[in-house]
Parts: sequence; structure tokens; C-alpha cells
Amino acid sequence: MGLVYNQLEHPHNAVDCFELALELELLSEGNNADPEHEQLRAVLRQNLGAVYNHLSQFEKALHCHHISVELHGRYWI
Repeated sequence: MGLVYNQLEHPHNAVDCFELALELELLSEGNNADPEHEQLRAVLRQNLGAVYNHLSQFEKALHCHHISVELHGRYWI
């Protein structure tokens, strides 16, 4: 949904969707060290960062991208 909202030029709705998805993912039980869940969180952070970039909220975008790189790097280096 977040990607669709962003494509429809509703970036604030996209932020809400990605933040909710991250919140739900983090609340899931037993996923702290699971590589699939960490990769999902990395993609969600990457997408959220892209939306923040679109909104010219560069500090938030950079923060999201740093977290995404850290999570991706655990499994793809």
C-alpha cells in the first residue's frame, strides 16, 4: 500500500503505511534474529527512506537508509 500511495503522490499516507508495517513487523514474536524478518525490515526502511527523500525530509531519509544498509549487510556481504 505504501508504494501505491507514493506513486499516487500521497507520500504522507505512504509514510503511515510503512511505519505501521514496521511496527507490526517488530511486534511479531520470535523474529529478532530471523534473516527473513530482518530483510523485510530492511526493505521497509529502504522504502520509507525513499518516501522521506521525496518529502525533502533528508535527515529521516538518511536514518532509514543507514538502518536498511546495516540490516542488508548482515546477510549480503
